[in-house]
Amino acid sequence: MTPIKMEKYEWINPDNHSIAVDDQKQPVLNENGDLIVLDNESGKCIAVPNSEEVLEIFGFGYHGSYGSPPGSPKDSSEHDMKPIVQVLTGPLTPSNSFPKSYFTDGVEETSDADQLLWSMRTPCQKDIEATREMLGLVASKKYQDMFNDQCTVKIRVWKRICEELMSKGYRIADSVNEGGIKCHQKWRNLEKSYRNYLICSTDPNSSAPKKPPPYFEALHDILKRKKKYANAATYTQTVVVGDDMADADASSVSGMHNHHMNDSDAALDDMDDMDGPNDDHCYVVNSSGHVSKRFKVDPLTMCSTTSGGGNGGGGVGSSSSSRRHHHVQQPDVLEQILEQMVRVHRDTLSMHDRHFTRMEKLIKENAAQTKRLADVMSQLLHNSRMDDCGSGKSNDKSTGMASSDIE
Repeated sequence: MTPIKMEKYEWINPDNHSIAVDDQKQPVLNENGDLIVLDNESGKCIAVPNSEEVLEIFGFGYHGSYGSPPGSPKDSSEHDMKPIVQVLTGPLTPSNSFPKSYFTDGVEETSDADQLLWSMRTPCQKDIEATREMLGLVASKKYQDMFNDQCTVKIRVWKRICEELMSKGYRIADSVNEGGIKCHQKWRNLEKSYRNYLICSTDPNSSAPKKPPPYFEALHDILKRKKKYANAATYTQTVVVGDDMADADASSVSGMHNHHMNDSDAALDDMDDMDGPNDDHCYVVNSSGHVSKRFKVDPLTMCSTTSGGGNGGGGVGSSSSSRRHHHVQQPDVLEQILEQMVRVHRDTLSMHDRHFTRMEKLIKENAAQTKRLADVMSQLLHNSRMDDCGSGKSNDKSTGMASSDIE
């Protein structure tokens, strides 16, 4: 829809602005009698004069008296009502605040009391409050102990969280069963956004840093305890993805290493099917927001350098030499993976060779036994024929002797 050109209000564009209406779908006025218009790009509310030109932009007629509804939707089919963005983000100032109002999108809306939380594509203030309350419950020791207890069914924990949220006035679902499933799905979506941010932040091909997702701090306070993200005890080296990897000081590496020593508390490990004790990497975020990627390294395969020769001299040469002595050599992860693949391939080939050799031996033994059986059967057949011939001759002789006696 193209903007309606006017001398005074030509900057108002239904594609970029929304008008606030109350429950009766009537435009809302502030204390000065001005209309409240939302700028979709900045998310701020703007007070504009209550004029017929402004109301016509959003498909309303004009009524001049203040104190009564200033306008009503036009019924004319000639006017094409543009769906308008319906969510107000950010706090309202006293000059533009209004009770029980929302931004119309041209279709029938349900009131806040009837609307279930986490149902709209764009979250409202109540959705944000419910999400923060849920994260606070998940982070509490009470529910951490439940999630860590392997004998506790996790969906029951989510049902209890839903019951607490609904008791505090957050209407998530019509029943506790549906609410528990909805809370669990909400958590999975939040954790997915947290994981995707870490992966994107550690991607060396990413040119610009990605903005952290909503509730990042609250999610990090919970997920940093998981082995997948910060199991520092099984990681002997932190590989920082970035240009400062080669120049990282040993003290800063050890400081970051100690900052994330949380392996004793593996909260919510069983909530993510992808987590496990055999994960080969994890992602961590320090207090300054820097994201690093950690690789599991066998301590026996780490090559340490000697620490001698660092006492004399100063300058660039001595500092770089001491840095090399203090640093543990970084393992080439790709080489380790390649060597492991080669070993697996060799083991598979040797196993196949042993199998083929055993099968060949069995086939040869079977052929030899078949040949011996054929020889035995042939000999038995020959002996049987010889016996038949011998018995026939003896019968002929006995018959001849009997006939001679009769004569």
